[in-house]
Amino acid sequence: MKRTVRFVAPILLAVFVFLPQGFGLASAADAVDEQWFRISSGEIGYQGIIVNDALNRGTKVDMFSLLQAHFDSPPGDYVCSATNSTNCAGASEYNYFAILPPCATAESKDCVSGLSAYRDGVLLGEGTYKETLYPDHPNSFRGDTSMSIPESSEPSIWSIPAGAHSKGSDYLVSVGLNGKTSAKSPKPASAFFANIYAIEKTNFTGGANESRGFGKYGISCDQRSQDSKGAIVPGLIAGQIPVVQCGSLLQTINSEGRIACLITYDAQGHCLLRDPLDTSISLKLTVRLSHEINGWIHGRLASPDITLEPIASGGQKVSISAGPLRVPIFSAGDMYTKLPQPIQTAYAIEGGLSAGKWGTSNGDHATGPISSRNATAEPFPYGTDSINELKLWLDYAGNKSAAAPTTWSLRTLDDREMQSASPCFKDGTGLKGLKGIVATNSSTYSNGPPDFVNGTLSYQVASPHFMPDGVTAFKGTYNLIMRSDVARCLYKFSSAPVEAKIEVISDSGVNAVATTVVNEKNGWINLSAYNFEFSAPKIQVKLTQQAAQVVATTLPAKSAQKVVTKTITCAKGKTIKKVTSAKPVCPAGFTKK
Repeated sequence: MKRTVRFVAPILLAVFVFLPQGFGLASAADAVDEQWFRISSGEIGYQGIIVNDALNRGTKVDMFSLLQAHFDSPPGDYVCSATNSTNCAGASEYNYFAILPPCATAESKDCVSGLSAYRDGVLLGEGTYKETLYPDHPNSFRGDTSMSIPESSEPSIWSIPAGAHSKGSDYLVSVGLNGKTSAKSPKPASAFFANIYAIEKTNFTGGANESRGFGKYGISCDQRSQDSKGAIVPGLIAGQIPVVQCGSLLQTINSEGRIACLITYDAQGHCLLRDPLDTSISLKLTVRLSHEINGWIHGRLASPDITLEPIASGGQKVSISAGPLRVPIFSAGDMYTKLPQPIQTAYAIEGGLSAGKWGTSNGDHATGPISSRNATAEPFPYGTDSINELKLWLDYAGNKSAAAPTTWSLRTLDDREMQSASPCFKDGTGLKGLKGIVATNSSTYSNGPPDFVNGTLSYQVASPHFMPDGVTAFKGTYNLIMRSDVARCLYKFSSAPVEAKIEVISDSGVNAVATTVVNEKNGWINLSAYNFEFSAPKIQVKLTQQAAQVVATTLPAKSAQKVVTKTITCAKGKTIKKVTSAKPVCPAGFTKK
């Protein structure tokens, strides 16, 4: 008899530490923005918000692999080590998150083939693969080529001595694919993602016995059971639904209140600490995929450049070169009764403004009466609702960010984000493969690719106006890279060159000061805007094309035909005349001799 396993997916989580002193950075004097964590009140009646891109990057798992089998009848979901493993064979559908390994050979696919560092376009050095974390991870699985499921791995460490950051030369690389497939309808991955972190190895203050992040080396999963009423208790109990949870990942802290690590390293109390990326260095990541990337990519990337090359045996080689961006984290909160009336009104209803909630005292997300609620809103970084929710809090928090960590990340936009996109941005028009890239350093941004309305590509962003110091203005960046044939589909242009105008419109509707760059090269249109200020500007792009000039064609004049003449001799008595013409005739009274 099959045993149903309900898997609580270990998505990137921030463990909020409830202390009475409000929120802020760890007490360590040398703490950097990359190691920021939130401290909030645990009192009943507290309402807060955090906008942190690292917490919500869609539905993917960024730090380890997972294969799940779903059965329609009888209904059930199982964690699998392979598609043919116990309880998983013959499933209705398989859902996978696969971290890609380094390429074993030059012909390998679904793998990372290289990492390198550049400054000002000059190669500093090639990265060297050092090791892969968690070789015995309990959620690792074997791939299945018949259903386009890749082999799983875990994040890998690469070293670039010539491209070192402030704390060393090691980088953690997490690149992966996720998708849904089945034996009846095999499909390639629907999503691609990549993250690069500057790291250093450090010690937990409590040694190997303290559990944080993934816990001890080996990452033993927590096994619990859920009864018919939904109550969860430790251990596996016969007749109840097993629940498997393998831990959280990001931003946990130890009992002394110091920041802990990006991820656990080993059983001896070591972990990997996240450090700042050097913003003067561009990192180039190269991967080999068994299927081409499709759709749109959203990135936290500075001046991104992407190269797509077909692989002779099938698949695609993808190279992405970009610098990191500083992306603001916003965090605020107080007792509900002390908040301004507009914020109170917004959160008076159970559930508040957005669906991404957690941290309530009654254990049921943000539901329950205000008097018994301790809630922190955690909106997604994208969408109109998230933009409006952030704007609601900005003045209260001094219009400044809590931290602005350096970030190098990208992901394909999911179906939910693409729902309202133009048909030219999807596959229905016959345009396959990657359509474009949109990259910004804004805390929140529009859902999906830019909106195409009345001939204009519009993209909304919103962030705190100031950096964490409350004085330095935060400067925005925006990059739109779009295939030329996609642009021509939108505007029904011919193959003639395309021109573009890009504007940044401030909250008040004024054309904001910004540096803009436009060019078309190798079948891609590149549009960029830099150095604009926040809180919530709108970026608008208008593409135009000059009418094709009609060149008057002058036909060459027909050359005059050469006239053939003849000469005849005519006589009248002793008088002789010669007549020359094309058809000579003797005058009257003369006869031809």
